[in-house]
Amino acid sequence: MQISIKSCLSGARSAEGITVIIDVFRSSNTIIECLLQGAESIFPVAGVEEALKIKNTHPGYLLFGERKGSPPVGFDHDNSPAKASGLKLDKRKIILTTSAGTKGIISAKKSKEILVGSFANAGAIINYLRKTNPPKCPWSQSV
Repeated sequence: MQISIKSCLSGARSAEGITVIIDVFRSSNTIIECLLQGAESIFPVAGVEEALKIKNTHPGYLLFGERKGSPPVGFDHDNSPAKASGLKLDKRKIILTTSAGTKGIISAKKSKEILVGSFANAGAIINYLRKTNPPKCPWSQSV
């Protein structure tokens, strides 16, 4: 397996194959925590307006997100994994927008598969990549 390490949005935009978007502070951990609390799915979106538009179409979805550390007006929850850990999200669908993390996920359009990584799930990501054993790719560096 070959691994290429890229950073920021430009790295996400050029990523191909299996891509791990790593955001170790909040958005990745909020996604992980929401799934642990029973959320059915999480829809990352780039902007607040897009999130509100989806919520308008699907009023049963929950809005999670932040801008400058605070939840935007009209949102159900912020981007706090600690607060998400106290929620019952059984079968709920979540729309998430953040200042950085969701933009990285959305930018990885060339990727075959996108994984969300954090310290909280690093072992699971490593095990998945070992099991999947992605093919070598000419643009990567051997590790």
